[in-house]
Amino acid sequence: MSALLACNSDAENGPDATLVTPSLSPAAVETIPTGDPRTRTPTPVIEPTVEMSGVGDAGGLPTDHPTSTRPAPDSTGQPTVSLPAGAPDSDEAAESSDPPDRDLMELARSLILKQQEPIPHVASRTFGPKTTGDTEEFFALDLPNLRIHSVQATLRVVSTHAYWYLENGVGVSDEDLVDAAIAFEEEIYLQVTSNFGTEWSPGIDGDPRITILHVRLSGLTGYFSSMDEHPASAFRFSNEREMIYLVADERFVGTSRYLSVLTHELQHLVHWNADPSEEAWVGEGLSELAAHKTGYEPVSAHAFLANPTTSLVNWPSSPGPAHYGGDYLFFRYLYERFGSPLRLVQNSLDGVAGVDSYLDEVGAGRTFKDVFKDWTVANLLDEPGDGPYSYPNAELRVRNIEELGSNEGAGSSIPQYSARYYSIKDVDEGLIIQFQGQSHTPVIPLDLVEGHCWWGNRGDSISTTLTRNLDLTQVDDATLSYRLWYDIEEGWDYAYVEVSVDRGSTWDILEAEGTSGMDPLGISFGPGYTGKSEGWEVFEASLAEYAGLEVMARFHYVTDDALHETGICVDHIAVPEIGVMPDASFDGSWVPRGFRRIDNRAPQEYIVQIVEVGSANAVRELRLNAHNEGQVVVSPTRGLERVYVIVAALSPDTMQEAPYHLSIWEGGSISAREGYGGGPS
Repeated sequence: MSALLACNSDAENGPDATLVTPSLSPAAVETIPTGDPRTRTPTPVIEPTVEMSGVGDAGGLPTDHPTSTRPAPDSTGQPTVSLPAGAPDSDEAAESSDPPDRDLMELARSLILKQQEPIPHVASRTFGPKTTGDTEEFFALDLPNLRIHSVQATLRVVSTHAYWYLENGVGVSDEDLVDAAIAFEEEIYLQVTSNFGTEWSPGIDGDPRITILHVRLSGLTGYFSSMDEHPASAFRFSNEREMIYLVADERFVGTSRYLSVLTHELQHLVHWNADPSEEAWVGEGLSELAAHKTGYEPVSAHAFLANPTTSLVNWPSSPGPAHYGGDYLFFRYLYERFGSPLRLVQNSLDGVAGVDSYLDEVGAGRTFKDVFKDWTVANLLDEPGDGPYSYPNAELRVRNIEELGSNEGAGSSIPQYSARYYSIKDVDEGLIIQFQGQSHTPVIPLDLVEGHCWWGNRGDSISTTLTRNLDLTQVDDATLSYRLWYDIEEGWDYAYVEVSVDRGSTWDILEAEGTSGMDPLGISFGPGYTGKSEGWEVFEASLAEYAGLEVMARFHYVTDDALHETGICVDHIAVPEIGVMPDASFDGSWVPRGFRRIDNRAPQEYIVQIVEVGSANAVRELRLNAHNEGQVVVSPTRGLERVYVIVAALSPDTMQEAPYHLSIWEGGSISAREGYGGGPS
């Protein structure tokens, strides 16, 4: 959705979310404690507003507050030397090129400030001592109108690890804020930092306390924005501090639902410090797990169990409760089986690769695919005990199972990284189960004009480029033309056309045909492509300003922290004035960094599992051939009560659904069905 990691009011814990830990009682103390807050329960210092006694400043911070050093992300800028004359073969470069992580500081340096020296990762202003009753101006999100606006808020409470601000004019009581601060200090902060790591401290503002702003929000109950962790020179709407936003509503503040959202957003804050480029689905799942571990059971789990064909990995632009619930259940399953969410948070790899690395680190002897496969069965059976098909401390089972009889079939498609469940009736005579998938699935949802295109890749917090040298020294004018298809998260992610005159140190963003200057959230670096194209479109960008120079030109795709669409594909690239013709698009002169040369055919993988339930449960995988076809016999046995089929699809390179056909035959033998070309429908 955003550069924000947000809690949608419909997608988060509902009003019936309950606190299952013992209730907390206020602690009336007058000094900020010392000691490691990760090994003892911190006692909050509550400094009420000016209408109450005890007004003071925020001095006396504990000297042993946990600190952490910001990671140094890999630079996403181009090298400050021209591209080599013998550029790497495009096919090889494309196959080996993972999308680089986005580095906002480097992008701001090279695209906005255009300076040679790095931007210091500190606030652009000096923050003085804070006293309850102080009023400050903050930037906040107005999601329905897709804009950033300014609000005035007053500091109402100061606790050991946080400043508690309330937007002016909102009727939330000091008592509710004090109660929230006590719960935060005695339970939430301790649990989250013990299990998931610490925030950046003392942080960009040099202050070890987090800012928690209660503000009018519509469509959200809370959010964390990583942009606040950057100076205003990199993001003009940065509040330049470690910060969480929560909806200011007197019916909400202090409730168990409120505390759950606060826990969720605190995990985002500490996770950003350890791995700022993590995929959103991982962060959301771990944030829901944090709420669970702190005693607030996410009701989103039930939404997923009612809709298990929700993708674990690929989120739509408007995610619902099932997306949060699926990710929560996966990471709860992972944690209860293998432990140590902190190791996963601190792993520098992202998404599926990060889970694989974590499993290797903890000696699990399993891969993401193995765990995903077991997890889909656990969601069906939830067997007693702590085996691979169980949730040890809960009863959680899918509630959306399609019934099929013998001699029936089901043709359908399924989102990548999701599962569909079938229950087979009439098992007394035995069954033959046949599956037909497809070997490839398109990357983009329309045909290529020619055989290949350059795809900008996909992922959260990525910065990918496709670059080449252009010698314009012998011309008075020039035009870059190209054919482009794009599906980009509108207003949040952008693609640019850029030119460098200093060997890739800094870049000018061209106002090319079809680009938009729309930037309501202050995220864009200049005119860019965002939203959806109308199929394949041909655009031009003038290079007249650079006539007489040797330059570098590039296509550049940048995504934000949370959610992304399929991205961009470009082909038919030409600068005819200097003899760069469309047929040179794939001759090796264009060098990809994260871009991939594709033929729009992503290898498709399926997992088909047969679950036999009776006096003893049995699980086996239906083996598929190179064409993703296979069949298996289920023999009638004493005690067999029901057979389930679980169909899952896994392709990392596409967000398009995978079609398949499932056929059920009664009795017979494998040989009787060999060479099948279909099945019952």
